[in-house]
Amino acid sequence: MAKFAKHKWWILTIALTVPVIAIAADVPNIFTAGTVVSSSQVNANFKNVSDRLTALEAAGARSTTYIRWGRTVCPTGASVVYTGYAAGDHYTHTGSGGNTLCLHKTPEWLSYDDGDQNGATIYGTEFETAGYGLAPLVGLQNLDGTCVVCEVPRSSQLMIPGRISCPTGYTLEYNGYIMANHYTQAAKGSYLCVDAAPELAGSSANNDGNLWYPTEVECGSLPCGPNGYVSNRELACAVCTK
Repeated sequence: MAKFAKHKWWILTIALTVPVIAIAADVPNIFTAGTVVSSSQVNANFKNVSDRLTALEAAGARSTTYIRWGRTVCPTGASVVYTGYAAGDHYTHTGSGGNTLCLHKTPEWLSYDDGDQNGATIYGTEFETAGYGLAPLVGLQNLDGTCVVCEVPRSSQLMIPGRISCPTGYTLEYNGYIMANHYTQAAKGSYLCVDAAPELAGSSANNDGNLWYPTEVECGSLPCGPNGYVSNRELACAVCTK
């Protein structure tokens, strides 16, 4: 009986409920008053109910996914869904998508034509970190942005710009720096939380494409002051789950 201990309160509740519930549950053996029952019949009923409860608990389990920008591995406790490349619009373009995608590392295709039609376009992402305030990231200049989609057994996730820690009750998945296109560029990309320790990936050739720059705080309409935001300081971020 020890193997059913984890469900003991549920089982006790069911055992005390009217026989109609037992019939609805379709347990193997239905007993009436005065019936002589064997231990094997009782154990079979307990196993049936325990299996049903395990299935219900599994069905009720929740998970959520998030993208870890700049890395191809997930933090401890998270599972890799897929790895890929950060990709978006060319920094000189005014059309195509305005967001950054995590493209799967091994693509599949539907119908296609390899001619150069140039409708919407998508490019890989390069780091632009030399001369932009973050000394630990200077070595990433012109290297390529990677990504990984991670799954955790929690039900929600959020990215908190301006913090490197999570609220009480949340789990920190990773922290890093807010990055986006340069403010003078035509393309409007997403503000993303790029891992604080990105992987050195791809070529250092200056291919451009979609570009990641650190994001600086500009005071004015954004309040700055003691224990608050600081003008020209690089903005950090945290990705949290709960």
